[in-house]
Amino acid sequence: MDFLAPRMNKLALFALENSNNHMEALRGIILLCHWPVPISSMYKDMTNTLSGTALHLAMQIGLHIVGTGQDFSRTVLPSDADHSSRISRAQLWINCLITYQNTSLRQGILPLVLLDSPQAKTSEKDLSSQFSDDVRFHRQMHNILITATSSLARLIPTVVSDSPSELYPFISLYDTQLQEMTSDTMSTLNTIYLYCYRIHLLAYHFLDWPSPDHGGLIKLYTISYKLIEYLTSKDQSVGFARACPDFIHKTTLLAAISILKIQKSELVRHVNSASGEKAYFSAIYLCQRISLQSNDLGARGVIILGQMWTSKNMYRRPDGRVDSLSTRIRSRLSMSVVFDSFWWWRVEFNGQTSPYPEQNRIARVTVQADATTGSDASQGFEPSVAAQVAAPPTGPVGSIPDMMPLDEPFPDFDWAANFDFQD
Repeated sequence: MDFLAPRMNKLALFALENSNNHMEALRGIILLCHWPVPISSMYKDMTNTLSGTALHLAMQIGLHIVGTGQDFSRTVLPSDADHSSRISRAQLWINCLITYQNTSLRQGILPLVLLDSPQAKTSEKDLSSQFSDDVRFHRQMHNILITATSSLARLIPTVVSDSPSELYPFISLYDTQLQEMTSDTMSTLNTIYLYCYRIHLLAYHFLDWPSPDHGGLIKLYTISYKLIEYLTSKDQSVGFARACPDFIHKTTLLAAISILKIQKSELVRHVNSASGEKAYFSAIYLCQRISLQSNDLGARGVIILGQMWTSKNMYRRPDGRVDSLSTRIRSRLSMSVVFDSFWWWRVEFNGQTSPYPEQNRIARVTVQADATTGSDASQGFEPSVAAQVAAPPTGPVGSIPDMMPLDEPFPDFDWAANFDFQD
C-alpha cells in the first residue's frame, strides 16, 4: 500500500488526460472516489478534485444530455437507436453526479446543484424506467438530500441572528420525504445510504439558533445508533467495513459525534443511553476495521473518538456549563458538527490554540488543574471505558487491537491550519 498509494492519484489524473476510452476512465475515477487511497491528512485528499474533474469530463463528452453524445463528439458514435448504449451513458452520468456530490458533502463543501436541460429531462423520462430498481431508488433519495442541502444552506442562522429560525420546518419536510422511501425490498447498500442521508439532514438541527429542536435531535440520535448497529451487523456477516465507501465512513463519524453531543447534554435523560454508548464504541471498532494503515484517517479516528468520550472539557464553556448542543462552525453544512467537535479535541489533546477565545481560557484552566493533580488527559481511557475498548469483539462492540499512540500531531480533518507541512 505504501508503494501503490502515492501513484494511484497520479495514474487517475493521467487517465483523465490521455485515455482513449473516456467511459472506462470515468468508471475508474468513480471507484477511486468511493474507495480512495489511505491518507493521514485531509489536506492531501484528492477525491473532491478527482470527482469534479470526472464530472466535467462527463459533461465534455455529453453524458449530461441523457441518451446521446453525438453532438459532443468528432467521430460517429453508435446510433441513438442503440438502447443499451443510451442506458449505459445515462447511468454513468448519474453515478458521476452522485459521486461528486457525495464527495463534497462528506467534506462539508456545498456541491454544485446541476439543473438538467430541457433535452435531458425529455430523454430521461424514456430511460429512467429502464434503470435497475437500486439505481432509481438511490437516485431519488439522493435528489431529496441535495435539494434539502441547497435549501438549508441558505437558511442556517448566525449565532447573533435576531430573526426566528426557519430550519426546523424544512428539515421535517425533507425528512418526511426520505422516510416515505423506506421499503422492505431495499437493498443492503440503499438501506445504509438512506440512514446516512437522514443523518446528514437531521444534523442541521445542531445548527439551529437560538436553540435546536429537541425532538429532531432525539430522532437524529436514534437514527445514528441504528446506522452503526446495522453497519456492525453487516460487518460481522459479510465483512462490510473492509469495503466501506468513504462517504459511509465519514457519515459514521458524524453519527458517533452526534451521539456524543447528545450524551453530554440534558437530552440524555430522554434517549436510550446504553444503546447510544454501545453504538459509539462500535463506531470506534468500525473505524479500526476500515483503517488500512496505522496512521490513516480511520486509525486516527479510533484514538480521537476514544479521547473525546473520556474528555471532561468537551463543549465546556468558561462558566463551567457544558453546552454540547450548540455548534460554532456553521459553514461546513452537516459536517460542521464534526469539524467543530474536532476543534474541541484539538485544543485539549493536541495543544493547539483555538480560534474561539473562550475555549482557550478553558484550556488554560485545564492545564493548570492537570499540573496540580498530576493527571494526563491525553493518556488512555477511564477504566470502565477502557474495559469495553480493550475487550475482544463481542456483539457489535469491538476491540481496538494493535493501535499504538502516534508520535506526531494529528493534522488531519483540516485541523492543522497553522502547520507548515513538508511533503
